[in-house]
Amino acid sequence: MAEQPDEFQAFLGRDFEPYLARMALPTTAGDELTLRALCSRFGIHISVVTGECYQWVLHYSPPRTLSKREVYLAWSNGTWAPVRQLSALRALRMAITGSGEVPVAPGLERRPCCMAGEERGE
Repeated sequence: MAEQPDEFQAFLGRDFEPYLARMALPTTAGDELTLRALCSRFGIHISVVTGECYQWVLHYSPPRTLSKREVYLAWSNGTWAPVRQLSALRALRMAITGSGEVPVAPGLERRPCCMAGEERGE
């Protein structure tokens, strides 16, 4: 962000320099603006899976793609977690147990997020 202030300073105004100082600390978790900066700087696509019912995947695309790889993250309770493709999980399970079956944890079965007729919790 410091290398491209014109692209990011408008989001923060006078708070831009203190924000950069805070984000430079090793204990500071990144936010949406840092994801946009990473996406732009490294030319990668980033997808974030959230717990939001009506917008459960956020996509960040760089101005210029420099890598075919895509980063997948999960956002829950204020914490980021990397998400691996199911094929990687199957390969790991096959290596450990000899079975490629990936079980679904109880309570995480596929089900509709919002039922028809439900009101939005806005």
